[in-house]
Amino acid sequence: MLFPHVAQAAQITRRSRRTNGTKWSVETVYIITSLPAETTSAAELKTIVRGHWTIENRLHWVLDVVSLEDKSMVRTCNAPRLMASLRILAISLYRIGRMTNIAKATRHTARNAHRALKLARSRPLPTTLH
Repeated sequence: MLFPHVAQAAQITRRSRRTNGTKWSVETVYIITSLPAETTSAAELKTIVRGHWTIENRLHWVLDVVSLEDKSMVRTCNAPRLMASLRILAISLYRIGRMTNIAKATRHTARNAHRALKLARSRPLPTTLH
């Protein structure tokens, strides 16, 4: 069996449009999950899927569009994993610093290496984990 832990599958049809547009687009996607249908409602599945897209929009989109991660030429040994970690670290530092425009913050930091060091040093480490 290819997916031994699958408990249910679902089809989701999404309608969306740009905020400044009038044309709607329709997309149908399929999901599989190990959550049992007897204990997981459609509303709960919707919440889980929306949560996934929040992550997709907040992090992966920034990695793809701002950091151009998909165009990276780093391909050998541990370098791809290291670069991905550094990109995520930079985005996290920008967000901690309440910078909402990651592209603008990246351009600003790239102009002067001291800005990156200042950004990294300006965040105290937590003294306890909750």
